[in-house]
Amino acid sequence: PIPESFSRLSKLTELFLDYNNFSGPVTNVFNHTLQKLLSDINLSNNLFTGLLPAEVFNLDALVSFTAISNCFSGSLPIEICNAKRLTYLSLDGINTASACRSLIFPSIPQLKAYSRTSNMEGGIPMCVYNLSKLQSLHLSGNGLQYSFPKDFAISPSLTDLSLSNNLITGTIPDVIQTREWVNLDLSYNRLRGTLRTNFAAYSPASALNLEVNHLSGNVPTSLRHTRNISILNGNFFACDYTTRYPLPLFDPQYNIYTCGSNSFDASMLVWFTCLFGFLVLLMLVFASI
Repeated sequence: PIPESFSRLSKLTELFLDYNNFSGPVTNVFNHTLQKLLSDINLSNNLFTGLLPAEVFNLDALVSFTAISNCFSGSLPIEICNAKRLTYLSLDGINTASACRSLIFPSIPQLKAYSRTSNMEGGIPMCVYNLSKLQSLHLSGNGLQYSFPKDFAISPSLTDLSLSNNLITGTIPDVIQTREWVNLDLSYNRLRGTLRTNFAAYSPASALNLEVNHLSGNVPTSLRHTRNISILNGNFFACDYTTRYPLPLFDPQYNIYTCGSNSFDASMLVWFTCLFGFLVLLMLVFASI
């Protein structure tokens, strides 16, 4: 583990411990009353365990905190909202390091398919979205299980949001749909519902990824010419069979996509027809007894 003596380094401004084999809990390493200058911390690609250190978010000068690929557990601490100068927060896969995952097919290691031994508990404290200095929030690959509230505040400074590969359910709130992001990645979740007709347009330098959810309906025309976009794969959007309108022209699935709502409706019609026929047959059988 990190020596507790680090907490007494009052002149420390940056702490980069990434890409080592450090393990154990991160406890008594940070002290906001002594570490007045500590602004940038990177604990990524280690084997740290236990809870995320809540005290780190009480540091007055904290601007950037990164802890990608570790073995942390528990929930995201509410103390994150104390970091009023926090600009960059990246906690992707904080419980996905090699020591806290197992092979799904151990007899075929070449497949390299893994499962986490545990998911992070709870969701994301809503106050995090409204941190006045926060520009980038990355929490992908943590198995977070929650739903967005219908209405919540997002700081104007937040332009980069990545929450992919979690277990987020419900619909995408209007406050997310109607603002342009530099990067918005909500892919590989369990989001449902439709996209608003006034979905924000994206500049050529921006990126939008909503693939592999349960979204349906029409793709907003504002996304027709978006350059960096991936929303078709794994969703059920409708389109014209001949013109493929209004699918986004630059989506990787554009040329091979099956109009989701149409094919889904057709398959459901066949399924209900078969079910109805089966029920009628059962009624006839019981009537003859």
